[in-house]
Amino acid sequence: MGSTVDDLTGVLYFYVWTSRPSETGVYAYDKRSVLSPDGGLIKIYTSEMFNFPPDGFVKGDIVYKKEKNRPQDSTIPDVDSLLYFTDNVNEPRKLDVYRALFADDMPTIVNSEDYYKVHDVLCACPKVPMGNVDYTFEADTTKEVSNFENIPGIQFAVQGVYTDGSVTAIGPYSKIAFPPSVVNRGAAPAAKVLNHNVCKIKIPPYQEDFEFVKILFRYGNKASFRELAEVPNQGSSSDENWNSSTREYSFYNDQVAKGVSPSDVAKTFDNLPRQARAQAVVSNRLVFSNFRDGFDPYKPEVTTTVVFKNRPAEGTDFTIDIIPTIETTSGPAGSPGTVNEANVFNKVMGFEIDSEQIPDDIPADTTISVSFSFSPDKNFHVFDSRGSYQQSQHRGPVSGNFRGFPNQVSQETDDQGTQRFFFGRDGNFEDVQDITEATFVAEEGSAGYLLTDNGGSEGWISALNSGQGGELSGNSLNGLKFNLDNLGNPQPAVNAFFGRNFGVGYRLDNGADSNNYVYKGVDGVQVSLAPEYQYVSGLGSGTIRSKAGYGTSAGAPLIIQGGKLSFNVSFRIEEAVANGRVVVAQTIEDIMVRRAPQFGNVVTVLNSQSSDTLSVDVGINDGDKIYMSEAKASLISAVADIGNADNPDA
Repeated sequence: MGSTVDDLTGVLYFYVWTSRPSETGVYAYDKRSVLSPDGGLIKIYTSEMFNFPPDGFVKGDIVYKKEKNRPQDSTIPDVDSLLYFTDNVNEPRKLDVYRALFADDMPTIVNSEDYYKVHDVLCACPKVPMGNVDYTFEADTTKEVSNFENIPGIQFAVQGVYTDGSVTAIGPYSKIAFPPSVVNRGAAPAAKVLNHNVCKIKIPPYQEDFEFVKILFRYGNKASFRELAEVPNQGSSSDENWNSSTREYSFYNDQVAKGVSPSDVAKTFDNLPRQARAQAVVSNRLVFSNFRDGFDPYKPEVTTTVVFKNRPAEGTDFTIDIIPTIETTSGPAGSPGTVNEANVFNKVMGFEIDSEQIPDDIPADTTISVSFSFSPDKNFHVFDSRGSYQQSQHRGPVSGNFRGFPNQVSQETDDQGTQRFFFGRDGNFEDVQDITEATFVAEEGSAGYLLTDNGGSEGWISALNSGQGGELSGNSLNGLKFNLDNLGNPQPAVNAFFGRNFGVGYRLDNGADSNNYVYKGVDGVQVSLAPEYQYVSGLGSGTIRSKAGYGTSAGAPLIIQGGKLSFNVSFRIEEAVANGRVVVAQTIEDIMVRRAPQFGNVVTVLNSQSSDTLSVDVGINDGDKIYMSEAKASLISAVADIGNADNPDA
């Protein structure tokens, strides 16, 4: 029906019609044995989709492109051959000869869906990628800035790159993208735009013969397009911003991008005739003659309806503030899962949720997303204050008390009328009920021991001179007072350094002996081994294993190198609510503490990250010296030698 000679290789390609449609296609005569060692007649590609007329004529031309498909030890020239041809019946066609001959990804017709795949491979016109490019703005807590604050909006589009290297025209443009925090900013400070510092560009799925997808963007709707990235249509990518499973690209607006040719922007589609009698390649352009073009006009019928919505509340900027705070741990004394014991409280860092800028009236199908991250000024300090002391009386989001022990010395009178220094209760008191409000120090006073008295009031007991001697009892709530050291000498009148507990390296389970911090849990079953270290005794006792206590007090905490921790929450309010502030704040709290949402009947949780992992490697090896001028010096934690005691009083 026609033939085409490849002048570079001498291969003759010819077009064959047969009474068996599946055998209709392109064949070759390889007299130089370029395509195969045996040479001769070779089938290139056949398919019923060719649909050649039995009495027709096929005109073809060869175009060369960058090499891609090659067998091992091939003698083929370093360019690939693209065969373009037309028969005046079907749309003009093309065939990537070496791909059809050597690659294993050419589609075949097995079911009805395969017709589209084969047509996509054979059609000479690159099909424009259709489908809307969508986007969402989110918060990336690993980034400290937002580059979307002062932009006139962003518009996105894509181009498809076929397996044979041909590039399509630019597809449909997206809507103009603005971060919600910028649109609804109002009088909110600039810091609020960090709530949406990454734009997730959602790329719809495209035809399988697309090898790559070029993602384009422009500022506003008049500027020239720029190429953001070229990502694989299928499979993974080395670009860390591309998520192949969700087909989302994370755009931070922080990179220099190359421009797109104005001619590519102006070309909204590739014009290919529906039928053509002849063709020729002139100056790298494909030219058709005696062609038929155009389609009958189509007038769509459209019906529009106005949908009214309630006007949103005014005077709010639709933001949620996360305020750092210091709080006491909750839960009844001694209950499992808490670190409270016998009315003595530890403190933890936390956050208050301020939803004042959220309106009470929230319509149905409203999505709430909250992301935040934090890191300490220097490092994390972890310690147990039971039988010990706090670093200050700081509680709540605002406090002016950041002091530890004051310099001056004070005394208090016990129930025997004796003036003495003490922390917690004197050894003569046998029960926590004996603690009265008169023992408490004033607000904004020294740091110490936080507990509840017999009247149910919370208060602080002074930690002044807590290292001085005093009587002991079997109850660990006596505080830090020790009468004699391990050599029988009186303790000096100084503030305590270590707490009288086993520190944070030992898990204290609730049990009959838990008040005494013994190394056993419920029913005396050992549940956790204490941290230990060993040393060689200078008294000839050989190697000694001893229990170690770290994180026993505010003065001797376990110090962990600081780093960023990130969290996020996203949920949808399914029904309209009139108490939106309460619903939003309570739902955020419930999700963050992994509790079933109190308003679960109107709220659907979309995703959440309520925990994070911090990996620490300070780069210390055995024998390294640490100098006080180094940052590592602030990471040194004090460790107490507990010996083999099962009771802190021992």
